[in-house]
Amino acid sequence: MKLAVHSLLCFGIAASLAACGKKKDTPAAATDTPTATTITSGLSKASSTFSSAGNLAHASSLWGGQALTADAWTHYAECNAGSGWPVSDPDYPNASAGSSGGSQKYNEMFVGCALKEPDDGGEGIVGAIASVSGVACAAGENIVFDGQEHAVKVPLTTACFPAGLVTTFTDDLKVTSMDTLITASTTEFYGNTTGKWKGSVRIKTSFSPAGGSKALIDRIILFKEGTGSFAFVVVNGPATDAPGLQKAWQNAYAATINTTDGSAQFEYRRPNAANDSGQQASRHIRTYLKGTFADTGAITNLTDVELAIANYYVSSGPIGSLKTVKGNPTDGFKMFTYESSQGNVLADAWTAAKNPKVLDFCFPTGTSCTSNNGIAVATDADMQFLLQPGTATENEIWFKALEPLSFTTAALTEKP
Repeated sequence: MKLAVHSLLCFGIAASLAACGKKKDTPAAATDTPTATTITSGLSKASSTFSSAGNLAHASSLWGGQALTADAWTHYAECNAGSGWPVSDPDYPNASAGSSGGSQKYNEMFVGCALKEPDDGGEGIVGAIASVSGVACAAGENIVFDGQEHAVKVPLTTACFPAGLVTTFTDDLKVTSMDTLITASTTEFYGNTTGKWKGSVRIKTSFSPAGGSKALIDRIILFKEGTGSFAFVVVNGPATDAPGLQKAWQNAYAATINTTDGSAQFEYRRPNAANDSGQQASRHIRTYLKGTFADTGAITNLTDVELAIANYYVSSGPIGSLKTVKGNPTDGFKMFTYESSQGNVLADAWTAAKNPKVLDFCFPTGTSCTSNNGIAVATDADMQFLLQPGTATENEIWFKALEPLSFTTAALTEKP
């Protein structure tokens, strides 16, 4: 599939974070000093975790063979990289309204796309992590924790980046490498005051697409490594000097993977931004996974899946969408979908009584979710998960107070 240059720039497919001043670090004790491998192996573990949760073969089993059967993938074989939504077929309506099988199938596939899409979109879980992981992989040993700025030319090859991303850059944009400046530190945390992170990497990348002006991408990674665990947060840098790019701090995401206790958390925030159509828009994703993990991060068995995805944008009027899933492959998955064009943040506007577009179902066929109440909108506070433009906490504030993710539910009011 093709991806607009705008999406590439905004969501960091060629992800990078920018260089800070040439400040000399006071090195930590040798046993505590991170290395390039700390970052590359940690991000690789994260990619492995969420890829194995969302790849087609595993997902077919995960969703009980209903949503991801051959028939479903005939109609939803692709995920739109710009929106993270399924690319639908007329035979299967993409609207959430009503209770038709097509609508349920679309909503199940929506979740599948959020989990599985690896190649193009920073809007999906796998794509967001893979983009930054690719830059770290390609930079390799040039990530040196000395507080100094290092210039690196990052090649765009499938050795480190997903094939779809490489094709988009090399074939469509005629870009085969990126000029990158990397600063890694154990003392600079870019305003985060929690004291919970071990180090940071800031990378600034530039490239010149065919027929376009030079593009700059500036991002920051904070990370913490533990026994069997790796936690990180990625955020746009605080300064961007490329005209046309969306404002700094626009999108951010964080994850923790713990192979020892078999858990993973993911949080994505994009408040108060403009989407590819120029509409004011927000997106929020929260995921909690529990199961059995290999040392590489790959999931070998899932016992609990919780996911919430919210989209909010203003076109001719405010439009909101919220989808939640909770369950496991054995007992089934409870899914709620909420759609509204009223722009009403009150919870009662998102109930079945006042909005006929709400879907409430258990899948796959044959499961009842009897003891599973799902993740439902219950109070006004739940609606803040939509990150409505003008009311949501900005990512800069969120980033500066963020600790490594440790939540055990994707409940809408849970604070990361």
